[in-house]
Amino acid sequence: MTLHFLTFVKDPPTPPPDVEYPLDGDKIITIPGSLREYAAEALFELDGDMKSIATLLLDSIIKAPMDARKTLAQNIVVMGGSSMMPGFKHRLAAELKSLVQDPAYSRKMNMNTFKFHSPPSKENYTAWLGASIYGSTDAVNTHCITKDQFITNNRHIPDWSDQAWRALSSSKSV
Repeated sequence: MTLHFLTFVKDPPTPPPDVEYPLDGDKIITIPGSLREYAAEALFELDGDMKSIATLLLDSIIKAPMDARKTLAQNIVVMGGSSMMPGFKHRLAAELKSLVQDPAYSRKMNMNTFKFHSPPSKENYTAWLGASIYGSTDAVNTHCITKDQFITNNRHIPDWSDQAWRALSSSKSV
């Protein structure tokens, strides 16, 4: 895999300002802006397995059926507290566009357009909100498994779309 690095046309942007963070009592710690910026870089730098947040997203899209990949790339919802960092989505989009030029991805994905949608709530609690809504419906009962079913099923979570498993689990619960 070829590594792609974003290059700046002008001088690199100045780091964010330092922040003073109060601790217990009268102690205050100063967190340098460059350190705060570097913490976000960990999401975009390749780790020992050659993975970053952008490569993980592309790998997930590639695992989908070929005819669904374009739809997935056009319907990305980014959530979680880290996604609220200023410039996060822009940087992710730039990383994705750069990575799809790499032969490892360009052979499997014939696209270079990604579309991000805004979640219906703040990004830091969107997943919790969705799980809360789902958990309060009757649908959760159709997609749950007991400990005994898990053990009987060789410690495997079933494919919920498998109608044979649904029929078997429904007959056991009666």
